Amino acid sequence: PLAMSGYGNTRLDEEITCLKTIAQCLESSYRYHSSPNPLHAMPNTTTVEETCEFFELIVSLLSADNNPQRLNILVFDLQPSILSLLISLLELPTPSYQRGNPAYTECKVLCVQTVTKIISMCTEDATVQTLGDKCVAAVAHSSFIHTAMAHLTPDALPDSNEAIRVSFAECLFVLVMRAEPLIPVLIQEGAAPAMFDCLFSDPAVMVRNYVCAIMRVLAEKVPEQFVPLPIVERSLAQIKAEHSKYVVILLFETMAILFYACPQMYLQAVHDDRRLLPELSLVIQTFLSGNTNHDVLTAVTKVLEAMLLLEGSTCGQKHNYTIQLLTQGGPKALLQRDQTPDDIRHLKVKSLRKLIQACTSAGLNEELHDAYTHFFPSLSLLINADGSGADKASPELRSELALCFALILAKNPKSREYTRQTVAAYPVWIGQLRQHLLAAIDELSPPMLNGVYIVDSRDVYLNNIHSHHGVNWTDRMGLAQLVSQMMHDQEKLPRVPPAQHTFMEESMNALPGQLSDMDRKARLTHTVLSHVIHATLASSGVPLGGGQGIKPPFL
Repeated sequence: PLAMSGYGNTRLDEEITCLKTIAQCLESSYRYHSSPNPLHAMPNTTTVEETCEFFELIVSLLSADNNPQRLNILVFDLQPSILSLLISLLELPTPSYQRGNPAYTECKVLCVQTVTKIISMCTEDATVQTLGDKCVAAVAHSSFIHTAMAHLTPDALPDSNEAIRVSFAECLFVLVMRAEPLIPVLIQEGAAPAMFDCLFSDPAVMVRNYVCAIMRVLAEKVPEQFVPLPIVERSLAQIKAEHSKYVVILLFETMAILFYACPQMYLQAVHDDRRLLPELSLVIQTFLSGNTNHDVLTAVTKVLEAMLLLEGSTCGQKHNYTIQLLTQGGPKALLQRDQTPDDIRHLKVKSLRKLIQACTSAGLNEELHDAYTHFFPSLSLLINADGSGADKASPELRSELALCFALILAKNPKSREYTRQTVAAYPVWIGQLRQHLLAAIDELSPPMLNGVYIVDSRDVYLNNIHSHHGVNWTDRMGLAQLVSQMMHDQEKLPRVPPAQHTFMEESMNALPGQLSDMDRKARLTHTVLSHVIHATLASSGVPLGGGQGIKPPFL
């Protein structure tokens, strides 16, 4: 007996009989109305409109109880299974006399939607593998994916109107999200280039939404499939003309995923292209300065951060975008004080922090210092330690602002000296600023500090724990002395030969009683950041020139 609440064999037998009857009537009617010549087909008195009702009956019956055992019996124990039957109906070509018939179109849409709903029901519970595996097998052993993609190509089938294309696109999206083993089948059918072509040619917004979502999933699973395609060039053109914010978001996210997964796709195909990189930069800048939608800006900054991370990993060998941002007012634009909410401002300041970290060579750090002398007032204005600005900001924004300030100070003694001279006349404000920054740095968690990389103006990777041997990582005084010596060397010693550093987050795994590499890096990074704040903002308490006010005029 089945262990199903409220169900016995009798009721289940009744449901099986009912479903068989519906399936038989549906198949007979659908095949009749899809016959090239109904006069020669088996007579059928069911209208197309009545045929549509069979799909609704199937969904109602199956969704009455989501018990996996019950679904398994109802969906797959019939011969053929109800899923295989529906797929076989969709493989029937639309006869010429039915093209443009709204009732027949609705019937076909309902058939696709019923397939989608059955797949969703059978894959809803990831712990029940049997149902999902049977769905995968039913689809893989049929031509369903081929049929679906045939409706989505630019030269789609004659009957493929918008409603049909939307239903197939939705079903494919459910498949890539819920039935990952089918992705190789999709790839074999040429899904990557097919979705690519469909996205940039289909006039229907809903089709583009689904197709772009499919592309994003495929970019995560099989990024190499997109490398031969002009994805960046076509995406930028689409973004400029696109009305759907979802497509815009997904295209930015897809580019970021592909850049991370295939670094050479950016470092060669985009970075070295004298036309494409400026165009991508302009699109990013346009969105950063003129868009206030959080989801859109999150996607935009993912691309920006991917570009900066990849350029930073080359230690100055490829830096076109980094230099462009530094020298063309990028920091001031990211720090622009306006009425945007904290979450938007946080995204922009985080991007500035990524720009600062991307300066991974002596030359780039000199450019950073020059830029800092121009955006220091804007940065100070946002930090604003008097309580009217940053104290009301979110903890995330305060942390990013403090990180930006401290990273710049840690990278170059020129920046520390510039800061001292600029604010020396305001000891009270200096004390407030120092207290505010140190409090924000103290709030940084080890995982966040694990993602911070500091290469200074001498080409030294300051917070690389693997370059410091014999260090007692639990001795705070010893760490402070180590960092103090590092800063002394930074000021007094010449540059070291340029090196190709490797940047990676440290492991959080540790033996019992020992610190993990992540914790060690966090302690070293925290000590470096705290040290430069103390050293730069140490106040004698005596205003230079007799005192000029409580805080600098740019505040």
